[in-house]
Amino acid sequence: MAFKLNNPTENTENLTKEELRDRRMKARQALEAERKRVENIRTRIDEVAETASGSSFDVETGEYITQPYTINYGTNDARAGVKGAGVVPQKTYEWLESMGGAGCSTYACGIMREAGVTVPNSVGPEGITINNVTYKPGDKMPIIPGNEQFDAVAPMLGFELRPPGSLPEEGDVTRVGYGYGATSHSTIQTGEGMNVYNPGTPSFGLKQSDWYAEPSEFEGMTEKETQEYLKSVEGFGSFQKPRVDDGKIYPTRLMHYVGDLPKLRKQYREAAQAAPYESITVKPKPVQLTSGIPTATLPTNITKFFNRNK
Repeated sequence: MAFKLNNPTENTENLTKEELRDRRMKARQALEAERKRVENIRTRIDEVAETASGSSFDVETGEYITQPYTINYGTNDARAGVKGAGVVPQKTYEWLESMGGAGCSTYACGIMREAGVTVPNSVGPEGITINNVTYKPGDKMPIIPGNEQFDAVAPMLGFELRPPGSLPEEGDVTRVGYGYGATSHSTIQTGEGMNVYNPGTPSFGLKQSDWYAEPSEFEGMTEKETQEYLKSVEGFGSFQKPRVDDGKIYPTRLMHYVGDLPKLRKQYREAAQAAPYESITVKPKPVQLTSGIPTATLPTNITKFFNRNK
């Protein structure tokens, strides 16, 4: 669960210097605790993604590997035998299959949920309602089947869009098509030139590929290509408005999990500004100079110099 936030409306006017310094120290501790938690979760997202999409057969030993996120055959479960489908709740999987829906966003959310992503405290005690279900701070990551819906609620769930042109890092969530105005595909980056995703149909499970992970994927269009594209979609009233950054469209963007870090950074800055810093006065000690230098330890020519200047 994310580190609990302090009361942002706390009145500090009547606090003593010691109380203000204690408040600053606790704000810093909360920020560092959340930073470590977020770093661990990003690593864990990568680990779950690689494990869930990995092979269940070791070609070197010829033995089958226990796959923790693949449901065994012989069970009354539609997910049985589908690689990595264990990250998706059974009812959600069955609903997607019955609707003929794509599974990329659902699988990505499932991986992050298994990795420990939780609803941040910054949503407030009332929580956030998604698809008629209310999620409170500390609840597990919601499963969001739609890519556009995920993009809409991602900031409230503790995700941050990385700057245009950023290269993948472990645990990043790929937003393919985001620059065109609507994300059409979702993957999880491993940070090793590979990513993990469901190719569309839920029963296809998870796969690993270097698609959507190459550096060229994130370079963006040239300004000329951007203008040509914008011109080509003019007049499409219902068409999603492309997102232009610095005169360019970056079709593929990346998000990463930040949890409550933005809120805690703000709180720490406020606490640091309110807390007084005591100035430290350093009093130099007088230096005792001696008039005589032991001539026995000095070369002859230096000894003559000092003797001459006595």
